[in-house]
Amino acid sequence: MTLLSDLLATPEHPRLDAAHDAIGPDTIAKFLLTSGSTGNPKAVINTQRMICANQVMLRETLAFLMDEPPVIVDWLPWNHTFGGNHNIGLTLFNGGSMYLDEGKPMPGGIEETVRNLREISPTGLFQRAQGLRIAAAVSARGFRARAPNSSAGCMRCSSQALRCRHSSGTVSTNSRCRRPAFGCRC
Repeated sequence: MTLLSDLLATPEHPRLDAAHDAIGPDTIAKFLLTSGSTGNPKAVINTQRMICANQVMLRETLAFLMDEPPVIVDWLPWNHTFGGNHNIGLTLFNGGSMYLDEGKPMPGGIEETVRNLREISPTGLFQRAQGLRIAAAVSARGFRARAPNSSAGCMRCSSQALRCRHSSGTVSTNSRCRRPAFGCRC
């Protein structure tokens, strides 16, 4: 374990400013490896501009992030865009906290996730549709996320993406709402 005080005591490298200044919008930030579901896995270039634009879009869409940094309990793989770009990026860009969940949304693994969700109380669940179905079952047993639940890869749910539940019980489609009610309906 590295203490924050140790990190803060580390002297700056003399070329740090030059390295920072060399980064531009089209600088490669990372190579994202595809799963290979349509052939051989491929390395996809992700530029600084792409990642930054994605995070600004997420903050504008999930307006509650401007008021409260996200708290995420996550098991998604970081080599995939949902876990690696969305969840990690969302946490870093908005000054949030990420807890690594060793559970999985499957029999024999979900019990660990259930314990983690009850202990941590995340601001939302950002995962695949299967995870949201399980979260719904967990919800019936006493867990409730403090904000949105969101799923990737589900086109049938895109019309639900900007639903907003107000304290009066009414639902609107205002993207600037501070209380989004996301969810996969598949």
